[in-house]
Amino acid sequence: MMKWWRERSTQEKWMIALIAMLLVGIAVRWAWVSSEVAGAFRERFSPPAELTAPAEP
Repeated sequence: MMKWWRERSTQEKWMIALIAMLLVGIAVRWAWVSSEVAGAFRERFSPPAELTAPAEP
């Protein structure tokens, strides 16, 4: 593993570190991220309230 790491260029090392930091950030805030994504999909794929038929009594 260390040999593989030493063979990477500085730019590649920075990109790997950035990806790792972003993954850690997502993992730490997963509850918030998942609720935001779920809400966005729910809003995107549900019909607007004014287009839904009224419920029959």
